[in-house]
Amino acid sequence: MMLDSRQVSLLTEMGIPVWELRPSTEIVTEAIEHPVVDIAGLLDRVAQSDWLICCEDVLTPVAHRLLQAMLSTIGLSLADVCLLSLTELGKLVERPEGVSQQKVMILLGEQAVKQAFDDSATVLNYRNEAHAILRAKLITVVSFSLENLLQSPENKVLAWQDMLLAKNSQQQQL
Repeated sequence: MMLDSRQVSLLTEMGIPVWELRPSTEIVTEAIEHPVVDIAGLLDRVAQSDWLICCEDVLTPVAHRLLQAMLSTIGLSLADVCLLSLTELGKLVERPEGVSQQKVMILLGEQAVKQAFDDSATVLNYRNEAHAILRAKLITVVSFSLENLLQSPENKVLAWQDMLLAKNSQQQQL
């Protein structure tokens, strides 16, 4: 519903903001194609945690609870990890010198795996094994996306095994 100029000025006089609705595809495209990553801030966040997690999914409340539950199976909480967006993961992989000490990184979903390895990488090809990337500073474990786990609960057992692999990888580097 479009407001006429009289309605807009009355709302403005009352201190009520009037928002212009832009098509959602423009907003999403801008966010995906032109993300700005503060490299120094990213490297600082990464340095403060021994655990990194990159999810390809938007963390909806249900996905957020699932991720918390997955972390709790290995004795972690969201406060113990550094969450990375796909864009941040890409920037981190471009700067191998940015990771100064060994960390465990968990990649959740196809897009995260492709971002860390290459376009032909898949979850099924990379799970069940810890991978060293960035000159062996990141021990990387791959698992299913949160959305996949919500839609295919039978994969939760496999994801649990992946979380145990991540925990064991972290213990081996101590």
